[in-house]
Amino acid sequence: MCCTWILRPPSRYFQASEGAQIRVIEGDLSIDGNLLLDWDEKWGSDGLIVTGNLTVSGSIINASGDSGPFLLVGGQSSAHAIVGGGAELVFEGDAEVADIVIGHYNDGILEFGSNLTAPAVVTMDHYLVIDGELDGRWFDVFDRDDKWSAFLDMRRAEFAIMEEDEWRGLDDALFPVLKAGHSVLRPDLPPKEEYTRHW
Repeated sequence: MCCTWILRPPSRYFQASEGAQIRVIEGDLSIDGNLLLDWDEKWGSDGLIVTGNLTVSGSIINASGDSGPFLLVGGQSSAHAIVGGGAELVFEGDAEVADIVIGHYNDGILEFGSNLTAPAVVTMDHYLVIDGELDGRWFDVFDRDDKWSAFLDMRRAEFAIMEEDEWRGLDDALFPVLKAGHSVLRPDLPPKEEYTRHW
């Protein structure tokens, strides 16, 4: 695996300022644990490009709704969960997520350029696009007023806050559970045909 630094990424998704530092992984990248895409995680670059496949044993999380280093994956991706906030996250190949995909707030983008397999995909006033097929359920807690209890495992006491203050609940309840590698989904999810994509 070879790593290089470049000034401008070969991507239509990110407009780098002069002197921006982008980390490029030529080929595949495997991460044992979480990939946390927030500036307070001591990122030494403006973003990460993986030209091959990305395998993350934990979750890919951009917790900040305002910003974060971008991620562009040219190949296939797999992770426990994917959370997009204010950063730009683009997965050009097929993506497989074991638990949940969440796009929260409207400053960033979360784009899947091919097929996505995930039990639950959740949008909260977020630009979330799947160009291929979705094998899973689509929930919209902002525009469609889907309830968090429709897909979250509400047996977890910490998730009670999601129905009262979802924004605080993300930081205080949902993200910590995902970072710890646990499932957040209820074991009896509704049938897929009841929550299909609406575009």
